Amino acid sequence: MIIPIAPPLRAHIEKLPAGDDPDQPLHPRAFASVEKSGGVKTLSRQFYELLADTGLTMPKAHRRSDDAPGRDGHRELSPISFHSLRHTATSLMKNAGINASVVMDIIGHESEAISAHYTHIDEDTKRRAIAKLPRI
Repeated sequence: MIIPIAPPLRAHIEKLPAGDDPDQPLHPRAFASVEKSGGVKTLSRQFYELLADTGLTMPKAHRRSDDAPGRDGHRELSPISFHSLRHTATSLMKNAGINASVVMDIIGHESEAISAHYTHIDEDTKRRAIAKLPRI
């Protein structure tokens, strides 16, 4: 899958120090973490911990206790997570008027139903849509 890089991210990447190896990972520490764990769970956990450190979500308990169920127990899910970035990207693009098929392709959704689940239309977008209705 080829996804163009957003201009602000591209500008940031271009400012990063570069080596001579074109196959070198862009973020070596994150790449090493994924390689070591065999997936992105570690990155997701680190992102969650960053959110908790900033007070945007509650820290997760790592051990079972009377108050906290620990890693294996059922616990309340935070509305903010690494996965929230997909919801945000989907909604921002759709609110900007980008064709739904293009949004689905970029995000990787295989159905309109899944894409709709990730879409949260903001009030301003709804107002602009209503304002386009013809006067009768």
